[in-house]
Amino acid sequence: MTSEYTSDLLVICPESKSDIANHLAAAIGESSEDLTTFDNTAFKDGLGNKYHIVIARVKPVALDKAGNVLVRPSWDADSDIDLVKAGEAQALIQWDFNDLPNKLSCAIDMTMIDAMTSAGLSIIPMEEI
Repeated sequence: MTSEYTSDLLVICPESKSDIANHLAAAIGESSEDLTTFDNTAFKDGLGNKYHIVIARVKPVALDKAGNVLVRPSWDADSDIDLVKAGEAQALIQWDFNDLPNKLSCAIDMTMIDAMTSAGLSIIPMEEI
């Protein structure tokens, strides 16, 4: 039996963009739990900017949704997703690690360690969180 989940989507999200990124995650995701995807800031760059790094196993349809006009998922009957915010986040997607403080940097099937190294990020010590 093969899984419908075929890729690991890695996203580096600036702390300042977490609210809109959560709405995008829910718009392309499968439940309201996706509204809390970017709730753990644990990384920083050399300038002190803080980031979330999330790796999620995704179906191809999620990647397709991220690149097309967003529509409200059928499970969002209460309209918890703000599609305007989701669209703002969608416009920030990039497939490299340039301009990290202002973009949602994405990669497919990249490890967190490789992403941290490529993006120049380090773990925030517990006493600074």
